[in-house]
Amino acid sequence: MNRTRSVYQLLLAFIIMLVVVSGCLYKQTIDYKQENRELILQNDSLRAVVIELTRKIDTARLAQVPMSSVPPKK
Repeated sequence: MNRTRSVYQLLLAFIIMLVVVSGCLYKQTIDYKQENRELILQNDSLRAVVIELTRKIDTARLAQVPMSSVPPKK
């Protein structure tokens, strides 16, 4: 009976430890996002610019392709 009780105590301690660690990691994530909000927004803006430039480059390349190289539609 003592052995069963110690197993349950060990299991409970492990679960409590997991909850505490996950709470600390969650808090660190929130703090990181708050501290680096401006950088995160800049990164998102730069990604949008890269996507838009890539679309424009693709459009320009398609405009330069001669019509003779485009296969006819069936």
